[in-house]
Amino acid sequence: MLKKLSILAIALFLFGGSTFAFAWWDDLETDTDVEIGVGQGVTLSASVDDSLGEDEVLVPSNVVQKVNDVNEVEYTYTVELDNEEDINSDLDLDVDISSIEVGGEEDSDEFINVDVDQPDDFDVDGTEITITVSLDDVEDDDEPVYYIQNEDITFDVTFTASIIDQN
Repeated sequence: MLKKLSILAIALFLFGGSTFAFAWWDDLETDTDVEIGVGQGVTLSASVDDSLGEDEVLVPSNVVQKVNDVNEVEYTYTVELDNEEDINSDLDLDVDISSIEVGGEEDSDEFINVDVDQPDDFDVDGTEITITVSLDDVEDDDEPVYYIQNEDITFDVTFTASIIDQN
């Protein structure tokens, strides 16, 4: 009986460990703190290749995955004001994604999804912005998304804080 329980405990441990490892491989996160001034934008460049681990590849979510494949790469930015004590108005935070390139080529972002998740209110002490990069699902074997999955995807993120017009 003890032997069966030991084998069951080991099996559960191994299954739980592999589930945790897959969840870690499946989604990658990159965290960055950003300080901005009111009316002054800050632009950061991001590279999916730099965020992936060695031998990891960003692939669509509906393909059969290999060991080092991930479905999305997540960037988390904590945006704060550099001089918040001078602000007595509500602020708006604009997040702009631009210059999306695949393999150094512009206008090749047809199958790239860059989603921005940000709260409605901007907290001057720190607002968390999440940007998720993924590939479109594959519809057939000839789809061009296969040709971009091994290319580096780069983009720029611009954060701009502005005073909300109270009129």
